Formats: sequence, C-alpha cells, structure tokens
Amino acid sequence: YVTGSYFCETLSKAIGKPVTFFPCTVEVYAGFGFPGDAELAEMFNMFTMNYVTDEDIATAKRLHPAGKFPTLEEYFTANKDSVSY
Repeated sequence: YVTGSYFCETLSKAIGKPVTFFPCTVEVYAGFGFPGDAELAEMFNMFTMNYVTDEDIATAKRLHPAGKFPTLEEYFTANKDSVSY
C-alpha cells in the first residue's frame, strides 16, 4: 500500500520539483469540476479500500512477465519526462 504522502515524496524526487499531497473526501474530489473528476474520485476511493482482486494480480503479472515489478521510484524515474507539470 502506498500512501499519498509517500507517492508525492517519491514523485518529487524523480522530477526535482515539489509535489504536495492534500487529502480530501471522495465527494470533494468528485466536485472539482473537470472532466472525469467523479471517475477519478471513485478510483481513488477504491485505493483506500485496498481493493485488489485476483484479476488485478493476473493483469499485473501479464504486464510484467519477468515477475519483477518496478518500485514506485523506479517507475517515476523512468517516466519522469511523461509527467506534465
């Protein structure tokens, strides 16, 4: 499980810019007013419930057949140029 604070700290290190975590409720996030805000709010809500299925694990193994999943730091470092900031 990755906390919002850890996620932001790790992303900040990779891109060399400050990233701050601001927790908010699903209802607040869903009302931000951008396209897809409600869908993202529900996705983040599922993360808080630690909802992982066998299908999710099978998909992850299919995407990374070698069995070695990148750490969050490895992923952000490899993809830092794709981050819009």
